[in-house]
Amino acid sequence: MNRTYPALKTILVTITFFAIPAFITACDKSPTGPDSDDLKILFIGSSYLAGWDLIDMFHDLAKEAGKEVWIGEEVISGKYLEYHAISPHTERKINNREWDYIIMQGGCTTVAYPETQHQVIPPYVRHDAYGALDLLQRKIWANHAGTRPVFMMPWAFEDGLLWIDGQDDTRADMQLLIYENTLAWADSFDLSIAPVGWAFHTVIEARPFLHYLHVEDYNHAEKRGAYLAACVFFVTVFQESVAGNALLPAGGQ
Repeated sequence: MNRTYPALKTILVTITFFAIPAFITACDKSPTGPDSDDLKILFIGSSYLAGWDLIDMFHDLAKEAGKEVWIGEEVISGKYLEYHAISPHTERKINNREWDYIIMQGGCTTVAYPETQHQVIPPYVRHDAYGALDLLQRKIWANHAGTRPVFMMPWAFEDGLLWIDGQDDTRADMQLLIYENTLAWADSFDLSIAPVGWAFHTVIEARPFLHYLHVEDYNHAEKRGAYLAACVFFVTVFQESVAGNALLPAGGQ
């Protein structure tokens, strides 16, 4: 295999102990077509990517680092990867151009509990993330064999499954399952990994403050969480540290 996702340690060393500022400037994501030298990146996902202009944050980090990128989005709140796997609109987006990277965002319950989510997690519906990744990867490579598929490892619920009667998985338990399944699926499909969830886990272990990275629903990212995710995407794509980027506070504080 030629999978080239960066070591988790590399990402976490460069990101984890930043104070994660609560602001970042927005920017225009190149509404016209890409230039020939632009790195072309498509994001596919749901509300995990939609919140706080996360994709704009990534674009700003790239721009400040002198990277020429052109970004496409197929981000629909409330939709799982299985929706995108069979959506004609998503397929048209994939086939729209020869992407360098296509980043696919998973959901925490579908990755942590791929076989049992419909038995333990309301509203008790099973969503097949594994099958969706298989189908999406085949569509991606059918369009352009040079595209690098990237799977975003999701973060766990802030309170794990403790909010469900009869369940006792903590956030750390849930994140470990997400971690293990993500690595196994990456091996199965030759995917790169953007280990956003593991970055969340490491930051929360170091800074265990309620809603530090999550909002009050214990599920979606707080603005600092979105910023952390954008940093992980940057390191994953460019294989470079974010240290010294103009959008980071001086000295990482």
